[in-house]
Formats: sequence, C-alpha cells, structure tokens
Amino acid sequence: MSSAASTSNPSLPPPSRFGETAAGSIIYLLSGKKLLRAPEEKQGYVVPEKYKVGAPTVADERAKEKLSTGQTSPAAVSNHSESGTLNGGAAPAEQPKPADVEKAALAAKEDRAKQPGDQSEEKQGADVGQLHNGGDYTLVTWYSDSDSENPRNWPLPYKIWVTAQICMATTAIYMGSAIISPVTEDLMTDLNCGRTAASLTITLFVWGYGIGPLFLSPMSEIPAIGRTWPYIISIGLFVLLQFPSIYNSSLGALLPLRFAAGFVGSPVLATGGATVGDIWDMESFSIALGLWGLSAASGPALGPLIGGWAGQANGWRWCLWPLLWATGGVWLIMFFQLPETNHSTILSRRAARLRRVTGNQKLTSQGDLEAAGMTLGEVAQMTLVRPFILTFAEPVAFANNLFIAFIYAVLYCFFEVYPLIFAERHGFNPGELGTAFLGIVVGAVIGMGIYSIFVIKYLNPRLRSGEHSPEDRQIIAMVGGICFPISLFWIGWTSFSSIHWIVPILGSGLFGMSVFFLFQGILVYLAQNYPRYVASIFAANDVMRSGLGGAFPLFASQMFSALTVQGGCSLLGGFSLLLTPIPFVLYKYGPRLRAASKWAGMSEDDE
Repeated sequence: MSSAASTSNPSLPPPSRFGETAAGSIIYLLSGKKLLRAPEEKQGYVVPEKYKVGAPTVADERAKEKLSTGQTSPAAVSNHSESGTLNGGAAPAEQPKPADVEKAALAAKEDRAKQPGDQSEEKQGADVGQLHNGGDYTLVTWYSDSDSENPRNWPLPYKIWVTAQICMATTAIYMGSAIISPVTEDLMTDLNCGRTAASLTITLFVWGYGIGPLFLSPMSEIPAIGRTWPYIISIGLFVLLQFPSIYNSSLGALLPLRFAAGFVGSPVLATGGATVGDIWDMESFSIALGLWGLSAASGPALGPLIGGWAGQANGWRWCLWPLLWATGGVWLIMFFQLPETNHSTILSRRAARLRRVTGNQKLTSQGDLEAAGMTLGEVAQMTLVRPFILTFAEPVAFANNLFIAFIYAVLYCFFEVYPLIFAERHGFNPGELGTAFLGIVVGAVIGMGIYSIFVIKYLNPRLRSGEHSPEDRQIIAMVGGICFPISLFWIGWTSFSSIHWIVPILGSGLFGMSVFFLFQGILVYLAQNYPRYVASIFAANDVMRSGLGGAFPLFASQMFSALTVQGGCSLLGGFSLLLTPIPFVLYKYGPRLRAASKWAGMSEDDE
C-alpha cells in the first residue's frame, strides 16, 4: 500500500500521531526533520496528481469552465470551478474560526448532515475568490472523507483520550480560582489583611481568565501556530507562577501573581470547547461538549475541597501545592500526548510539506489563504471591539450573557457564603467546609446524565431528521431556569443551625444541576443563533461573566452578614426569578427574533 493510501486509513494507531505533539515536534526539529516524519516526507509516498507541478490551479479551472460553458458570473464560475479543484468532493479544510470556549458549537453546527471534515464548497469558493481573485493556487485538502489525519476520523479511544486531556486541564485551571477560600482566615492572619483584600485572590484570578482570551485565544486560530502550543506554553507558565505565589511574603506580591496565573491559564478555558469540536461530529459533539462543560463546572467547586484539607494541615500556602502538582501533571501528559487538532493547522502543515516534496509553490490551504487576508486592524476589531458592539446591539445576546454572568456571580458568592453556613453554624473545619462543595459537583454530574438522555432521545433524532432548531437547546435551559431560583431559596432557608447540614448541601446539588443545564442550553443556543459571530458572542460572554463573577466575592460576605444568609439568598433568588423567563421567551419567539436580527446567521464577512 502506498503512503498516500495509508493516510486515508482511519484506523492508524495513536502512536503514529506522536509527531504532532509538542514533544514529537521538538524531536522532529532537533533531528533535522529525519525522525517522526509525516507520510508526505516518507520514501514511497505517491503525490496525488492534482498537487504536482503543472497541475491545474483554481485560475486554470475557472478559465476552462468559462470557455466550456460561457458563464460570466464570477461567483458562479468561482463556485463551480472550486469544486473541480477539490477533485470531485474531497473534503476541504475547515475554515479557521476565532477562538473561544465554546465556539466548537459552530464547527459542529456547520457539519450537520455532512461527513466529518466536509464543508460547503460554495461558501469555500466564495471566500477564496474574495481573498485571491487571481486564483493562482491549488488548495490542499483532506485526501478523502476517511483521511486518518482528520481528527474526526481518529479511533474512538484516541478521541476520548484527547478529550480527557482537555477536560483535565480545564478542571485543574479552574480549581485555582477558589482553592484558597476555605482558609481565608489563615491568609488574612499571615499577610495581615482584611477580608475584602483577601477576597481579591479570587477576584483577580477570575478577572485574569476572563480578559486573557481576548488577547491569547486568537493565536490558536493562526494556522502556523494551532492549538497545541498555546496550551503547552500557557499551562507551563501557569505552573511556574505557582512557585512565587507560594513563597511570596505579602498580599501586594500575591495579587498580581494571581491575576497573571488566571490570564496565562485562560487559553484552554476559552478554546477547550473548540478542540472538542475539532474532534467530534455533530451527534457526538453535544455530549462531548457536555463533558467538557462538566469539567469547567466542577473545577471551581473541587478547588475548595482540595484547598480546605491542604490548608488545614499546613496553612494557606499549602493550598497552592496541590494546584501546582495537578497542573504540572496535566502539562506533562499534554506535552507528550496532546496532538494538534486544529483542521486549518493540520492542512497548513500538509501544504508546506507538499511544497517541499513537489516543488509546487502554488499549493496552499484554506486557512493560510484566510490568514493572509486578515490585517492586524481587522483582528483587533474582531477580538476587542465587535464582541461588545454585538452584545449591546442584540437584546437576545445581551439577555443570555447577562443570565450566564449572574449564574457565575452566584457561584462565586458561595465561596464567601459557605463559611457562614457550614463553619459558623455547623462547626465545619476548613477540610469539611471544602468537602461541602461536593454537593455542587454531584448535582452537575447528575445534570450531565439527564442532559445525555435529552441529547440521545430528543436532540439527535431531530438532527438526523433535519427538524432541529436553536430553540431546541432552550428546553434544557428552561428546566435549569426553574431549578435555579428554587435552589437558592432552598439553600438560604435551610441554613439554620437547627436543620441538619445535609439539607442545604442537597440544595446545592440542585444548584449544580441547574447551572449545568443553563450553561449547556444558553451557550450552545448562542453559538447556533449567531453562527458567524460565535467568537465575538463568547468573547463578550467571557468578559461579562468573569467580570461579574469576580466582583461578587468582594461584597458577598458583607451583604450576607447584613442581610443574613436567608435574606441574601432570597435577594439572589428574587433576581434569578426575573431572569427565569428568558429561555421560555426565546423558545417561543426565537425564530421571529432571529429573522428580525441583522446579526443572527450572518458571516463576519457580511458586516
């Protein structure tokens, strides 16, 4: 079997992809590109005819088509000839999409009713025509629908393993947000500061990972960079920042380090969902994204569990050692095991190898063409300006982002409220206080199970029949919207010392389940409602939820001390009741609102 043929075999064993990992890339370069070669670089590789020197380019195909049909419409010629260039429907490169946790929903949506890796040739031809009107190039694409280098064709166990790495990294980074919270009193004594100042250790970390994606995530969409190296570098820096955080001697030194840790740890939090979308097709994607969402929801709650026992034994500094070990361990695994998943990057590298092998300098990839067509100003406008213009111009986007931000704020309120409930009223020590957060995790896990049934029994059949609409996602959000205020009243009014501590923990389980339902329903709905602006929508969502979530701990303790736990939870529950109708309204009127919107369903190039 030729090398060209072997690359289309989807059953290649996982070790063949070691060259795409960070460790494999370093070995490849240090060996002078002699070790861990790609199929195109191996002896016996058969170059497809369409990639050889002298093979027809897009311009040649356009000219030929114009002569044979007499068509004069540039769009028609471009679209038809592009199909010819792609050699009869071989799956083309996916268009690179700006980074964001969750933008993977767009990638999955675009794949509906298609084989993995397929994409609209009409749309692709139009984009390429806009960027390179001359057409003097040939696109390098997947060799076939079963190309083993396409992440969606990887063996199932390997796809699960790669997804697990992203989930582990997401949980480990999120753990850092509130890992010190159970031993705040010890930190206040050691660093001689007040409670509000100590709460800044949470606030600045959360603000850091909210702002970071605006600047760091776009790098993962550059074909020359991809996703793997930003993960490796950012998590490596996160690990290193834990050392000065542990050994610092003042709050003034600790706070900038906490912000920096959140900032550099943000890429996997923002684009982990995109990696999931690189790997899974539409039917599998919903559950895979749910698992990633579960890891994101569990991280902030697992932090106090670990930090509580570690801090109780050896003081607040010891809270950061388990964080260092967890993120350091994940970094080692990813360094040796995480391959590149970005379709644009994989095809860009393939095009570069084919140019070296064939000498045909007209070979390029869709991602390279689009990256070449983006100016620095356009990138800045897309990542820093458009998210906020779009959010405040679109009531649907603003309402959903506000709901998510409020949920996040309540979650981070709990890191200040739990000591009032379980330490003061039930006598929990720091370790036991951290363990109380497990109720949220268990609730989220139960929510994941229910959500999986919803996907398998309801969403996937509608996807297969073509009846699916974005509003289907609001069904699970409606359930979450009802459970969310109930859980807040439950926790607040069962927090008396005369009531067994398990009762408010059961309420926190309902809270965790409702948070999971709302995040899955709202975020995927936004991605499907604004498929061409999904990165902008989620960039604004990151900033809004992190801004509000980071701010609430600064006054939560004072608010609950003044209003009592019952009054504070009732106030939050009352606000949540005002937001509960949002998914119900969108389920009924969503199609009408989408039809009236100037943004919904539009391409970023259509603005």
